[in-house]
This record gives sequence, C-alpha cells and structure tokens, in this order.
Amino acid sequence: STRAASHLWGLAVRGLLSRAARGGFERPPKAPRSWARSGWLAVAAASPRMSDSDDNDGFSAEPPPGEADSSSHEDSESSDDEEAMLKQQAEQEQLARKRVSWMTAIVMVKETNRAKKEAVENVAQKPKMGRFAAKQEEEDEGAALAKLKPGDLRRCLNSRPLFHGCSADHLTAVLQQVPRLEIKPGQTVELGDGEPLFIVEEGAVQVSIGGGSTTAVFGPGTVWNTVGMLGLCHEAEPYRPKLLQTPKDDPAPPPRKGAPYELFERVHREPPAVFNDRGRREGRPPGLDAYAADDRMCYFNLCPNSAQRATTSKKLDGWLDVKMSGAMPGQVPLRRPDQDPEAYPGGATLVPITWDELERVGIAAGRAAKDGGLSFKMSVHTARENRKKLSNIWRAIMSRCSVVFPGAPPEIMWFISEESQRKEVQPDDLVVSEGTNGEALLLIDEGEAIVEKALHVDGEAKAIAIGRLGPSAIIGDLGFVGTGMQRAASVRAKSIVEMITIPAHILLELMRHFPGITAGLAHKLKEVGTFMQNRVPSSTHTFTAMELFSDVGYSFISELASNGERQVHVAGQVVIDDRVDSTSLYIVEQGVFVAFSKGRGQFAEFQAGQCFGSRTLLGTSEAKGASVQVLTPVAVCMVLREKVLREALSRFFGIGNKVSPFVKDEIIPQGVSLRKCLTHLDIFSGTKVKFIESLLSKSSKCSYMPGQTLAIEGGKDTRLVVVIGGTATGYKGKPLVQQDEVAVNSFGELAMMGAAHRHSMTVRAQTFCFTIEVARETFIAGIEEFPGERAYFENYAIRAIEKGGTEVSLVDWPFLRNRAPPRLLHLLDLHAGRQTYKAGDLTLKEEPARSAAILVISGEADIVNADDEIVDELPSGWCFNEHQLLGVKCPDDGRFVLPRTTCEVQVLTIEVWKKVMADFPKEQDWIRKSIMRSTAERAARDLGMELNTPQILRMSQLFRTVSSEFLQAITKYMDPAVIMPNSELVTAGKFGDFCFFFLSGHAVVEDGTPDPLELRAGSVYGEASVIGLNSNYQHTVTTKTLCAVQQIRKRHVLEVLNRFEEDKNRWAPILREAKTQGGQPIQAKLRRISSFARSDLDFLEMLCVKAQDMFYGPGATIINIGEACFYGQTPFLVLLAGKVVIENELGVMQNLLGPGELIGEGGALGLTANRTSGVRVFDARCAHCVMITGKSLEAALNVYAEERDSFEELMDARNQKNQEFVERREAWMSETAVPALSKVALFPKMTLEFLHVLAAPLVENTYKAGELVSLLGDEAEAMLVVLEGEVEGESRHGEKMGKLFPGACLGESTSLGICSWRMATVRAVTDTRVLAIPPSALDRACKQMDEATDSSNGKVFARLREVRQEQVATGMPMTALNINVSKDCKCVQAIALQASRCLLKPGSMMSPLPSTDPSGCHYLILAKGRAVLETQRFEDSSSNADGDSSWLQVMPIFAGFLLLEALASEYNIRVRAVTACEAYRVRKFDFDACVDAIPSAQEWLARWEMIEGEARETLAFRAESALGVVESVEAHHHDRDIHLWRMRKDMAVTRASDKAASTWRPDAPHLSVTSCGWPKTSSSASSLLKQPLSMRFAVSVMSSTPARGGRGAADDGDRPACSSYIPGLTRHRSSPDLRRKDGSGGGGGKPRRGLDRRDDAARRHGA
Repeated sequence: STRAASHLWGLAVRGLLSRAARGGFERPPKAPRSWARSGWLAVAAASPRMSDSDDNDGFSAEPPPGEADSSSHEDSESSDDEEAMLKQQAEQEQLARKRVSWMTAIVMVKETNRAKKEAVENVAQKPKMGRFAAKQEEEDEGAALAKLKPGDLRRCLNSRPLFHGCSADHLTAVLQQVPRLEIKPGQTVELGDGEPLFIVEEGAVQVSIGGGSTTAVFGPGTVWNTVGMLGLCHEAEPYRPKLLQTPKDDPAPPPRKGAPYELFERVHREPPAVFNDRGRREGRPPGLDAYAADDRMCYFNLCPNSAQRATTSKKLDGWLDVKMSGAMPGQVPLRRPDQDPEAYPGGATLVPITWDELERVGIAAGRAAKDGGLSFKMSVHTARENRKKLSNIWRAIMSRCSVVFPGAPPEIMWFISEESQRKEVQPDDLVVSEGTNGEALLLIDEGEAIVEKALHVDGEAKAIAIGRLGPSAIIGDLGFVGTGMQRAASVRAKSIVEMITIPAHILLELMRHFPGITAGLAHKLKEVGTFMQNRVPSSTHTFTAMELFSDVGYSFISELASNGERQVHVAGQVVIDDRVDSTSLYIVEQGVFVAFSKGRGQFAEFQAGQCFGSRTLLGTSEAKGASVQVLTPVAVCMVLREKVLREALSRFFGIGNKVSPFVKDEIIPQGVSLRKCLTHLDIFSGTKVKFIESLLSKSSKCSYMPGQTLAIEGGKDTRLVVVIGGTATGYKGKPLVQQDEVAVNSFGELAMMGAAHRHSMTVRAQTFCFTIEVARETFIAGIEEFPGERAYFENYAIRAIEKGGTEVSLVDWPFLRNRAPPRLLHLLDLHAGRQTYKAGDLTLKEEPARSAAILVISGEADIVNADDEIVDELPSGWCFNEHQLLGVKCPDDGRFVLPRTTCEVQVLTIEVWKKVMADFPKEQDWIRKSIMRSTAERAARDLGMELNTPQILRMSQLFRTVSSEFLQAITKYMDPAVIMPNSELVTAGKFGDFCFFFLSGHAVVEDGTPDPLELRAGSVYGEASVIGLNSNYQHTVTTKTLCAVQQIRKRHVLEVLNRFEEDKNRWAPILREAKTQGGQPIQAKLRRISSFARSDLDFLEMLCVKAQDMFYGPGATIINIGEACFYGQTPFLVLLAGKVVIENELGVMQNLLGPGELIGEGGALGLTANRTSGVRVFDARCAHCVMITGKSLEAALNVYAEERDSFEELMDARNQKNQEFVERREAWMSETAVPALSKVALFPKMTLEFLHVLAAPLVENTYKAGELVSLLGDEAEAMLVVLEGEVEGESRHGEKMGKLFPGACLGESTSLGICSWRMATVRAVTDTRVLAIPPSALDRACKQMDEATDSSNGKVFARLREVRQEQVATGMPMTALNINVSKDCKCVQAIALQASRCLLKPGSMMSPLPSTDPSGCHYLILAKGRAVLETQRFEDSSSNADGDSSWLQVMPIFAGFLLLEALASEYNIRVRAVTACEAYRVRKFDFDACVDAIPSAQEWLARWEMIEGEARETLAFRAESALGVVESVEAHHHDRDIHLWRMRKDMAVTRASDKAASTWRPDAPHLSVTSCGWPKTSSSASSLLKQPLSMRFAVSVMSSTPARGGRGAADDGDRPACSSYIPGLTRHRSSPDLRRKDGSGGGGGKPRRGLDRRDDAARRHGA
C-alpha cells in the first residue's frame, strides 16, 4: 500500500509540473516576499520530472494546473483560510523533504557521467571584467541566445567566489531541485535578508542604484542578492548613512598618534581635501630640512582619506536605492552589444537558491550516494569556508570603506568583496612601492605600517619615514581610478599587516554599470575636479601630443588652446546626449569617457589625448549618434565650440593655397602622437620610425600629481621617462630657491641602455604631468626585433661614456672590477642586457640562463641545488657560474639561481662573451686569470671561507699546528688556480714542491687500485712535499671535474718559517726528519724501523700502496678509546717524527713512544674489538706518522703470513708493560693520592671509596725549585693539591705573599667548574709534587658513586656550586663587613668565589685554625647570627675540658665581626654559637692574591686594614684580660712548697706557744692556739704531715684565711697567732724561693703567648 500511495503521489506531482511548463500558471505582477513558502514550489522542489534529454539538463519543472487561480484565490481569502493553507503547505513541505534523498539519488545516477565530464572540461575562472556578467567566453558560445543552457548555468554558479571549489554534482543537484521564477518587464523583485540568491537564467533584468535615470541591463548568468541569501544585511545597519553629520565647513581632524593616519612632522596647515595646494619650498621655515613640504604632502597624496572631510554633497538618510526589475523588450545587456535585441522580448527567468536548500541538498545527496558522498560533504564544507572568508572581507570593507562609497548598498559592497583579495604582509616587507601604479585601493585591516618617502640623502636615495598607517587606513582614492596615477610614497609593514586589495578594474566596472553609487561623493569629486581643472597641463601641451594635430603648426594649436573651454565632469554625468545634435569637439585631458546607445550598450571609450563629438569641422568620431557619459569618478575635457573651430580654420587655412588637413566627413584619428615626442629626443634622432613605434607599442603611460617626484637623485632606475604633458623640474641636492630648478622634458636615456644605474638629479612635477615610460626590457626587446639599430646605440653610449656624464654607471662584474675599459663594460651591458625577476621566478632555472654566467645587480637571490634545497646565497654584486666564460663544458650539477626578492640580473652567455671579447685581444689573458680567481673566490665562499686567509691553510693538518701569525704571513704567497677537467694536477715521479688546497671539484689519486683516493672540496694534497719530506710526487692526481684550488710552494713556506722561531721549534721533529730522510720513499723509511728491518721489500711495497702522511699538532689526539676495530678496515700508524703517549680510559699516561714505533697495530690485526687505549701527541711539538690502511695490511699479510708473528710479539710486550703500570698505579693511589685527598677541605666527609674513585684518573706533576706552578690569569684546568714541598705566592710586582705546605690546595672553585682561570701566581720554593684534580674527575666520581651506592654526592657538590655562585652574586662575605664595598666589585666577587661558608647551630663550637695550618692564616667573618669567644681555664685537672665550667667567655661577637683565626688560636680561643650563625672562612693567601690582582680593591683596602687592626687589638686585649682571670685562679707551680712552708711555720708557732705556756708569767700576753684553728695536741704537726695532700691543702687554706684579711675567728678580740706582735716571728723568715724559673716574679709580668703558653698549661695539668 505504501508503494502504491507513493506512486500515485508522484504521478500527481508530475502532472502539476507539466501543466506549469505548458504555461498554465501566471505569477502576480510583483513577486511576494513569501513566495518560497508556497505549496507548489515545495512540491516542485520535491518531485522533478526526469528526462533523458541533454537540452534541458534532465528535468523540467511545471506548476500544477490551476495554480494561478488558486494563487489569486488565496490572496482574496480571509486570514483564517490563509492560516489553514499555510499549515497544509507546511505538511506538504515536510512530506516532500522525506523524498529528497531518493529523488536526488535518481537524478545523480543519470547525470553523474555527464556532470563529471563537464566538471573536468569547464574549470571555474573569475570573469575578466567583474561578477556582473558571465564569462565572455561563455557568452560567445551562445551569442544568439538569451537563455543559458543548464550546463552553462551550473558553470556560471561555480564561477562565483562563494561556490569556488564546490562539486559540480552538488551544484547540479541544487539547480535541478529549485523552481524557476518568471518576472515580467518592469516587475520588481525584492532584495534583502530572507530572500534567496537570484540567477538570471533567461532574458535580462535592469538594475538602478541611487535613483538615477541610468539603469544597467544584465543578461543570463548574473547573480544577485548574495548578501540577502546569507542574511548579512542587518550587519550593515551600523554603517547606514545618517542625516546628522559634521558641518560642511569643518575639516577632518588632523592625523594624530594612535589614529589610522599619523603624520610624523605636521604641515602648518592641514589639507582639507584630497588634492590641496602644496607648500612652496622657498616658503618653508628654516630648520625643516628632513624633507620638503612637497614630500610631506606625499603622505596626503598617498592616502587622501587622511585629510577628507566627513560631509557629502547630498544628505543621505539610509542606503542608496537599489531596484531590480525585468528588462523592457529590446533591452540588451550592457556588456553584450552585439546581440539581437529581438532575442530579449522582455522580462526574465530567475533561479532562486537559498542557503538552507544548498546545504540540505548536499547533505541528502551525500547520504544517498553509494560511495559515501564524500564529494558532497566536501562541497558543503567548501561552500561554508568560502562563506566565512568572503563574509569577513565584506565586513571589513563595510566597516572601513564607508568613506569611499557613502551610502553604497550592502549588495554592491559584496560585489567588491568578491573581487577583493586578502593578503598578509610580513614585517619590513613593502606594502606598496613609490612610483608604481596607484589606482587600486588598499585597506589595512590589522597591523601597522610606515609611510616612507624616497629622498636624496648623503649622495644616495634613502627611504625616510614621514608617517604611520594603522587599522582602517586606506591607501589610494577613488579619484585615482582611470588616471594612471603613480603612488606618491612607499608603505612598509612595521608589524604583520592584514591587507585587503580592491582592484581598480572592479571599481571602474561598478561605475560603468552604476554611476549612481558616487551620489554621496559629489561634493568631494567636485573639489577634486576643480583642483584638476587648475592643475592639469596647459592645453597646448595636450594638443601638441595629439595625433589629430600632428600635421599642423604650433600657432594653430595655440589658437585653439586659448579659445577652448575646460570642463570638469563627475562619474555618470552625460556630456553628449544622442537626442541633441552636437557640433563641438571634446578633447579628453584627464579621465575616461564612454559612448553608449540603445541597442548597442557601451561600445567605445575615450581616454586622455583622444577626442569625441557627433559632427565637427575637424571630422567625426566613433561617438556619432550616441550618448557620451563620464566613466571615471572625475574627468576633465577641453571643449572646442563650432565657432572657435570655424574661426581658427578660416584664419590659418582660408588664405592662400593652404589646404586644411582636416576632412569633415572622415573619422578623427585618435591617440597621442608619441612618435613625435620620441623623435625629438637626441637619442632617437638617428633611428627608424618603425623602431620607435615598436617601443611605443610596449611603453606605459603614467601620470603624476603636482609635487610628486618622478626620480630621486641617487636612486636606481632603468627606464626612459618622456614628459608629454605638464611641467617637471629637476635639481641637484636641496635647492633653497626655485631658481635652482631646471625644466626637464626627458631623462633616463643612458639608464634605458644600461649605461647608468642611478639618477643624477631629482625630478619633481610642478603640475599634473603625463609621461611615456620605456623600460629597459622594452628597449632590449626592440633591439632584438631591429638588430640593425644596435650599432647606433652602441656608438651613442660610447660617446656618452667618453664625455664622462654623471649618469654613466655601468654594470661591473667582480672579475672585471677596477680594471676593465668602460667600452668593454658597456658592450657587455648592451648585448647581455639586464632583466628583472620577481621573487620565486624559475626562469633562471631554464636554458640559456642555466649554462650562462649570472650577475645579481640589485636584490637578493639564492643558489638552489637539484633537490630544491638552498645551498648558498647570492647577494647584490655577486656572480654565479662565471667559470662558464672560460669555455669549459662542465657536467650540470643541477644548481640554479632563484630570486629571493625582486632582482635585477644580467645573464651573460658564452656566445655574447666571445663576441664582445673579440674586440679586446690584449685584455683576454688577465681577464682569464681574473675569472679563475673569481671562480676560486666563489668556491671558497661555498666552504664558508675567503681566498688567501688562514682558514684555507687550516684545512691542512700540517698548517693547523702553527700559530695564526705564521699563517697570516704566508697567505700572501698563495695563488688561486682553476684546473680543467681530465687534466693532471701532478705526475708521479716528477719533482714537485706545491701543496694544493681543493676548494671545489673532484679529483682522484691514481694509485693503481680499483678504488683510488678521492679529493674533493676541503681536501689537501702535497703537505709532505711543501715541507721537504718528499722531493717527487708519489702518485698522479687527475681532475674529473673543474677544480678550483689554492696552491703554495715549499720555498715560500720555509722562508716565512725562519721568521717564527716558536713555530719552527714546533715543527722541529718534522724538519729533522726532512733533513735526514727527506726525499726517501715511504718504503725506505719503514725499512729503517726495527719492526720492519727483516721484512721483505715486496711486503713493504704492498703495505704502502695507499699510505698517507699524517701530521698532528701538540696534544692532538691520534687514536680515541673505544673506536671499533675490524681486520682489513682499521688502519695503523707508524711514528716517524715526534713523540706520542698512550693513555688509559681515565687519561693516565701508560707509555711514551718515539720515532719508529707502531701505533694501533692490535686493532688493525683484529686482536681487539675496540681500542683499549688512547694515543695523543706528547709535548709541545708536532708528530708525523704514516697511516697504513687496513686493506693494504690485509692484502700484504695474505701473501706474507709470516710477518704476522712480529706484530703479535710486539703486542705481547706492550701488554706486559701495561700490566706493570697498573700495579704501580694502584700502589700510588693507596699510599699517596687518597691520603692527600682526605686532608682537602673540599672533601671533609667523603668516604675512602669515593676518594679512591676520585683519585683513579688523577696524575701528579713535578716542579723544580723556582719553577712556576701557576700564573695569574692563565687558564685553570684543575685544582692543585700540594703533595710534597713548599710553594709560595707572588704579587704582580714579585713580592712574596705567603707559603703553602703539603696538604694545601689551590683553586677549589676550578674543581667545582665555576672558575676557569688562575687567581694567583705560585712558584715552587723547593722541589714540589702537585696533584691535579680537574672538574671532570670530580663529576665522574660523583656519577659513579651515586649509581653504585645510591648516594647523593652529585647533589652535594651541585649545591656547593650554587652556594659559591650565590656568594659571588651577593658579594659575601665582604659585603657583611662595615667597609662600604659593592657586590659588583670584581675583587669582592673573587674573594667570595674562594670563601668557604660555615653554618653553626645554636650551641655548636668552631675552633680557629692556627698559623701552622698548611694553607697558612685564615680570616673568619661572621655574616649572620650571634656567638661568643671562649678560652679554657685550668682550675682543676680533674674537670672536663669540654664542659662549660672549664671555658671562660672572652667576648660576644655579632654579624660583621672579623676574627683573626691565627691570633685566636694562640690564646686557645674557640667560637660558640649562641644563635644560628652563618660565617665565612677566607684564606689570607687567597685574600692577598685577589687584592693584588684586581685594582678595584684599592677603593676599600684602607678601610679593611683599619678594621683588621681594630680586630687584632680588641681580640688581644680581651684575650689578655681573660687570661689574667684564668691565671688569678689557677694553681701556682710552687704550691706544694708554699703549703709545706706554711705547715712548718704553723708548727713552729705551736711549739713556741707551748714553750711560752710552760714559762707563763702573769704579765705575759695570752696566746690561744685554737685561734689559729689547729688542734691543741702536741702531735698536731706530725699528724698533719700524715694526712693526704688534699687534706693538708684544705687545712692550710682554713688556717690562712683569717690571716689574709679578716678578723680572727675568736670573738673575744684576741689577735691571731700569726701576728707581728709575736716577738721573733716577724724577724724569722724561712719562706721558700717563690720566683719563677724563667726569672719573673711569682705572679707578675706579662704572660707568654703562643705555643709556649699552651705547653705550660699542659705541663701544669700533667703535673
């Protein structure tokens, strides 16, 4: 049932469509806006009738029967019926959309092959004159038809930029499914948003803009309402003209910074319009010498909109009216005047397309396609991208260019955007160039550009910036269109500039069809026209150049010019109406006029120098019987009325026998009589007329505004300029008055011929100037067309050269520079010519340029190889391929010249070269040598070198070993040479003393083997010959291609060598060999070596087949460790001169080899897979080796196998020596290196395993007494540790600065990799052994240990490097002192580099270093925190020496304190941190070295010495005070004797008391024994002696205390027993001798310092 319903529905639809096709349907007089929603359109779109006919493209669409009636009925129904009808229509549209897929598939199956064929045959191209008509080629195919074929319709649609790249199948499907719209004559069609795009399929439409009487007729293929289809009209509303505008007399604001236009140096009066009166040079104020007023005005001439007023002559309120309607019967399209008017009966058939329909059909057809519809999807995507791109351009033009076309409708601006091009200009690239055609409009959308004016500065033309352009700036003006006006200045991009270019032809096309679009510019165009009317050249100039007046006298022309009437017209203005009979003659002076008539359209154009008129006394023109209107925005013409013509003819030709040259009924000759202008020039006075006419046919016509420069003094140019109208003046330099200027009628004759490159004066237009310009390319083409004229111009140029004209500047080839005669140069210029190529032009890739010499005169180019890779650059003044002029046929290597910028190039073929050189036989010899030198220079540049420089000599291993001074001295003896292909450079067995340096080419060494040694660019041959090792060449060298070389002789080398003793000593081993064995072949030299003494001579001959001499400089590496070795491939060497060392993988020397030793024989024999040892030159002298190739060794051993045994015996002996070396090395590391490293302050906590790894690659150096260990400023490669002996520092003046002892180190920062120079000069005092620790060794040890033990040694040293670098950046520790030093002081930074940072936690201790430290005295600077200095006291030998009770505070110290560690150590002082402290330790040796080496220290050295002295005095005073306190409480060294004496005294007192008691008398004083604190026993003394010493000491103290200063213990006031009142006791003295052993008193005197004091204290504690 579904199939049946679908079938019936389809039949019904096809019936409706058939009726519509038979004409049963009529459209209403005006197409309704809702036409796209009508029901029959939806049905027609859903059900096209299929047909196999190609004439209708496979379909026909017919409206259903009675549709016209129903349509009329719908218009009269009520609103309710209309809503119901719309609902029904919507349902039909929904059902129709469901059937689109299969219907599209059916259409595409039948049309695929034909559509694809058409897509291939018809490639869419842009039409020649715009988008308003189909391509002219397509129109010509159906000139007799007023209807497009379906295929033409699709191609027309595809040619639109909106549909570029869309699939032909997609567009065909769209055109098949959309309906057709018939409009009657005069019936209008709505345009705007919501309306579709209309394509005229049949008939024509007429369109008018601006409400003018002129309408344009467009035929089939034109497209309208693109903006409406895309729905963009509403976006143009912000730019709709408003009634409210700036008052008419207010000028535009002046250009200012930040605006689109900015003038760097303001003129005194801002120009109110585009062409304002220019300032006079004689009136400019003094001091404005940067550029004249004329040059400043060029800014406004380049961008007239910068000075435009915002008013218009007509107050616009909205867009200009746009009206499109069906054409009236007989109206033919404007661009097709040849068609029969009867083919256009009136009205048109339009094809409406909506964007939704375009996308829907593409998507649906793609889904139905069998191949997945990829082409349809891509087509839809392409259409969307085109829409996005064009819409952006349209928006930019709408927003930026409203001032160009005020009130222009959005659809017209869309036509402009379709033809416009968006371009991105990189910074420093030119946007426009001065002197180029300036009719096109350029819009800067994004970015910033600089306006530059070419001026004469310092003898040459330079670009001077005069202004700036920003976004929205417009370059050019509508008034320039059709005038041939040249750009007044250049514009260069300052940043990336997004630019939109509006071509001039699209603007002319717009004004041709719609002259009404200039309605909003009437006021501006009137101003422009008035200015042009006053500034155009005198009419006499115009008439003189016209072909019409070529046969009349100057008086007749002056008569007409003085009586003519000059008129100014604007675009669209009708000058001659075909309905009015005009007898006046109109002569065009500026602009373009166009003739048109009904039925013919626009059929003729009249430009400057041409004339028109209906019927005049001087003849008739093509405009007879037609109307003439203005095409360009502004046009100026001279009108000669009939009365003026009649009077002039009667006055000059009505008397006597004078016959008038004018015939009334003949056609007036058009054009300018340029031939007359050129024949009057001296350069063309002897040429043929046909030659001049040939030049004129290819020349260009240009125009210049008043004040604009035609040429700049010193500027480059190659054109002949002839002023045919107007006034131009020239001057040199900067004229201060106008009298310095001279009139100029022509210039550039010699430049056109190639005899001059720069202008000799500045030429400026005083009025509007019209010129004829002949380019050099045109002149060269004319010479080739007329070869007989060549001799004339050669003689003319030679005469000009002999006169020495200032304009003469010939092209100078590098190999002819400063020596060739001028005539030779000119003949080359004349015959070879000069061509200009744009960037990327591939013309020079083809013949004859491919095999010719090429000179870049200006611009830049690249040399590209066959793989299109740039191999070299070719700047201005350089040449390429000049060796072709030597007549050498070289193989084509595929290289060619590719212009990078616009280049002026001279191509010199061998034929032209031979022809010119035939006239110069005497110069051929030196020119040939010069070409060779130039070829060698080119080859050297390819290698990145220059001829006769040390760079080329360093290509040789031999010359790489000597000084630069020696190389520079020998370069003057080097000669370039070019060797022809297949030539012998040297011959075997012949004497030779040359060394050859190959710069280019390919040569081989003929050694008799299938694979001879090749020599290419960078190779050197003959080193042994140039130093005397060989007297005859060993082999023949043959060139395969053209080879450029530089050569040097033996005698020159030895002559220069005698002047350089140092280099001579360096070559001493080689010179000794040359003296003893010079001239001997290599076989004879090997025979004298012990290893080959018993070898067969044939064996040696086989070994030396490909032997090469190798030279190595001091320290050069000969063999690297780890190189792979292969038997038969790896070579070995025989040392003939010099000494070499064998080193292990750690760089430690294992053995020393002398002449006659073999190097690398084990690897050559394949006994080892890799090189196990490295070999390098030992001392400061060179070494000479002979390299034996692996192939030669293999071939010789294959024949003489017994020779292998001698090689193996040598290997065994060397392996035994290597094993003994390893054992000695291990012992040295364990006994010497590791213990020394453990004492270095840089490795305080490193394990023995780490130190062992660190010591592995180290070596020790031995210095004799008095020998320098290091020199201030020399490169430092390692840290030095003193192992044995003493070294002493020296100042710059030789003064001693201090000694270092075993264990001291130099250059800690060097091992850290942060300092690469020596900071002090150090000399050995005794024989000294020093251990060197390079940074690489430390890095290797850290890396190896970190990988093996998972430690972080590398991070520790990396952090230490960072700390040192931070110290340098902050100037620590010197900036912590109060001596006002800067952290940028180099001396402060040097001290900081060598200072060690010490971080102390609260409570931690630090002991100062004594002066006996191996590194000498030290300074300690406290930078942060607080600490105290403490000294030890000895109250009790049993107390803890480290405890707080045993230390006495000396003084507190704070940040900025300087501690002299040696002095503190003498007083046994330590530092204890109270808070977290940051201190720096600096060796006095390092400090003194930095101060001596760096002069900047003198600024603060006095302040340093002051605080150092203060620190010394303060520390000594406080230490002495603390020492006194300690000594006051410490025990005396005679304490035992004192105590014994006291006890004996007490005992004596007791006995005396007892004795006195026994003899008591009443009058005797009472003696209390207990008052002395002793027991009252007779045995008290003896018992006391029996007590231990400690007890006795205590008792003695108790007994002695009252006697020292207190009152007695008794309360009754008795005097003590030890009193002077006791008779006899005061006189009896039995005290011991309390004097010190050193002779000082018991407690007085100054304490001894240094080690003696510490020794005494230790001795006392021990006691």
